[in-house]
Amino acid sequence: MPPYAYNKRCSCNRCRLQGLMGAALLITTGVLGLLSYSTRFSFGQLSPVYLLVVGAMLLLGRTASTEGHIPLVSQAVLVPPPGYAPQEWTGATAPPPPASAGAPTNDVNMNDPQVKS
Repeated sequence: MPPYAYNKRCSCNRCRLQGLMGAALLITTGVLGLLSYSTRFSFGQLSPVYLLVVGAMLLLGRTASTEGHIPLVSQAVLVPPPGYAPQEWTGATAPPPPASAGAPTNDVNMNDPQVKS
């Protein structure tokens, strides 16, 4: 199993909780602002609450289930297309060009009357 990596398009519990970190910090800022305005505590005295919120979010995010996790494309196992036959290359010469049916070539037909010498 590849190591876990956050995917914003995934809906597993772990990815959803990691995506809520910014919202939790924004709500914490609003609550601390209201408390500092309406109580005798200053914003600086209430700032350790940020550490508690970040710690709680990290703990919840890292212990949440990854059931149904959708891995990133870079982590997905890439399966070659049907009919793919790998070509062997020793490294002594340039690798062979890929064989593509009907691909245009840059060959110049010297018998063509439009070719100027």
